[in-house]
Amino acid sequence: RTECVAHLFGGTPGAKPIEEGRGAAPGISSNIHGTTRARTPLIFTNYNQGGSGGVLSTGFAADYRLMLELAWLSAISPEGAYSIETRWLKKMGIEYEPEELRKNMPSNLAITADDVKRMGLIDRIVEEPPLGARPSDLTFFQRLRYELMRATDITVMRAKNDKGLESYLAANPDFESTNGEIEGYPRWLLNSSQKEKLVEIRRAKLRKLGEDMYSDERTTEQIKDQASGGPRHKSRLTKPAFSLLKRGIKHTIDGVVERAEEGLAEGKFRGHGLVPKRLTARTGDIRGHLQSLEEKYSYDTSYQSKLVTPENINGAVSCPTDNGCVDVWRKMLYEKYAGICPSCEYHFPVEPEFLLARWFNAGSVELFNEEIGDINNLGFPYYDQRLKAAQKKSGHKSSVLTFKAKLYDIDIIGSMLIGTFWGGTIDTGGAEKIALAIEMAERERKPYAQIVHMSGGVRIQGSAPALCAGMVKTSSVLGHYIEVGGLPISIFAGKTYAGGPASFLGIPRIFGLHSAEYGFAGRDVIMETTGEDIPEDYHSIELARERGHLSGIWRRDDTRQNLYCEFVQFLPAKSKEFLYYG
Repeated sequence: RTECVAHLFGGTPGAKPIEEGRGAAPGISSNIHGTTRARTPLIFTNYNQGGSGGVLSTGFAADYRLMLELAWLSAISPEGAYSIETRWLKKMGIEYEPEELRKNMPSNLAITADDVKRMGLIDRIVEEPPLGARPSDLTFFQRLRYELMRATDITVMRAKNDKGLESYLAANPDFESTNGEIEGYPRWLLNSSQKEKLVEIRRAKLRKLGEDMYSDERTTEQIKDQASGGPRHKSRLTKPAFSLLKRGIKHTIDGVVERAEEGLAEGKFRGHGLVPKRLTARTGDIRGHLQSLEEKYSYDTSYQSKLVTPENINGAVSCPTDNGCVDVWRKMLYEKYAGICPSCEYHFPVEPEFLLARWFNAGSVELFNEEIGDINNLGFPYYDQRLKAAQKKSGHKSSVLTFKAKLYDIDIIGSMLIGTFWGGTIDTGGAEKIALAIEMAERERKPYAQIVHMSGGVRIQGSAPALCAGMVKTSSVLGHYIEVGGLPISIFAGKTYAGGPASFLGIPRIFGLHSAEYGFAGRDVIMETTGEDIPEDYHSIELARERGHLSGIWRRDDTRQNLYCEFVQFLPAKSKEFLYYG
């Protein structure tokens, strides 16, 4: 608003794992999204500890990123990584020397400024005194001032496409060469088109986070085919998109039906935004229309859950709640009741493929970019073996599935974090797949669904590259998709924690399924870091809804129809093209 340059400083071991009020995850997500789209020059300095989403929320997604020489950046602190790794080594019966493991953990995580600069995650390192800066170190603060001004000048000149940038860089190579004096003072004010250029450059830079730090076995033809949808749209916040973000309609299909039944007889809701035009234009009976769609576009009724095997098919399943529910025949539980207890509506865990088969048209789900996978970028001990085990168990190369599918009569692009691959944790390969899926949805003008089967946040063995790619890059790409008019919807179908909901999953339209869990940090992490006990239902999806972190709660067997209604209410009645009015 004031057209002023913003200098942001971050130094924290991480965010406090709280859910009350705004909550840690929604707050971090909002900050990251806000930073990626801010129309003013942003300069970020990591001056101390750079732990996880906490430091990202302080402005890491800026135009220019500085880092003090003795600061560090990682998905987790070395102490936290040591604690987690020792538990795994003990579980696997692997002998280790505790002191040696503790000593080597910082290098295993590659957390130093030199490491982070080498991986392309920051722009420049600010030299510090050998034992760190103190208030009396005048030379250091002069150096920091020089670097901040230089970074701001470079950012502004790039946005202005200033031809004098090369000569400016030659005249101001470093603090020592110029005795701390900047040569040349470009004006820091930007006009409207230059601000657009500033955001465009920033997003292009963020898109490269974690670049080439994953395996990619796609052929040249595959890459070319995926990019054939034409150029991405210019970044601008259209009126339809802006109204979409502000409306924040909070209702499920039952809410639509309840309101519609009161007014459809008088016709006062016909064409009103509350009831999708596409529904009211064809029939006054919403339930009847959905039923006709179901008859025409059925889900895969032949799919049999992997939890039903020849050995247990005739067995009974007991509900884990204390509600006195009757046992259910296993085959009936997963085929007739969609894995939901018929007595208390407890949602039993299911495999990722079950959700895809139940929610989308039979035979319409097409996975893509399965050739992209996670790799051991940092040479983290035992990571290669664990990756191979996860790939063998899940049948996939990363924890992210990206897919095309049909939801009744509309085409969608989607991604899913799967718990069968390392608990749904994200590394650079999975982050790239998410970014590519969002870009495909934007090029093809289709709605985008983000499904969480299970997610445990950023994988610690991926350290800073996984952190930046998994949270900042994905948020930036998603932000552009929203600005040009796209509608993403997140569905939390299982345990959803940490980096995902604190970044790209923390979008305006979020829905959770009954019996799912949602939060920034799990129960064990909270108790270890704060020493405080928390209620058993602290992370329940119902409490998350009461706190305002979700738009609504759905049943698993209603999700197909509910998701359709959420998407279709923003679709023109006679068009298959989604939301793009420009």
